[in-house]
Amino acid sequence: MMWRTLCWMVLLAVAVGSGWAAEPKKEAEKKAAPKRVMKKGTNYKLFIEDVYKAEPNIEAALQLTPEQIAKLDEATRNTVLADSVEDLRQKSLFPDLSESAKKTAKERYDRAVAQAQREYERACRSILTPGQLSTINRINDGLARNLQTIRTRYGERGRGQPERVQTKLREECNAKIQEEIDRRIDSVLTDEQKKAVGRETN
Repeated sequence: MMWRTLCWMVLLAVAVGSGWAAEPKKEAEKKAAPKRVMKKGTNYKLFIEDVYKAEPNIEAALQLTPEQIAKLDEATRNTVLADSVEDLRQKSLFPDLSESAKKTAKERYDRAVAQAQREYERACRSILTPGQLSTINRINDGLARNLQTIRTRYGERGRGQPERVQTKLREECNAKIQEEIDRRIDSVLTDEQKKAVGRETN
């Protein structure tokens, strides 16, 4: 399912911060298409984070209409980016809170985020077409787990090694991740979708 990978996205955020992440693809400019404007650091994207890093133009494959984009933007403002959720986040960061109060505030924030995410998912299912949802599902399904396996394998190989060796392993890891994502995308997208994204067709 499209949403099966959400828990993996949280784990992958840690890996991204440690440097074991796919590097953005260096290509010619992509074909212009309607795009959503997404706030950095949020988890309301339709594909898992690594897919956007490897193929920033991936949403062009969905061929979203301006109406759908407007509805998705509205859904994010009313759910995952709602003022009420942000207020709880800010309260959980108050420096003068006791440890107990911080824990309570953090738990309230986490519950609000989870609820907002569920509401956003429901909205997406009503906004997107079955074909669009199928494309998202087929790309996302199991991919986060596969990428985490790659990162774990290279991370274990690099443990205790000199920085020079770790740098080389990171480069190899990023290349493997890019390869895995490219293989998944190319196996799912039609030639028409690949053209919309700006990828080579068969």
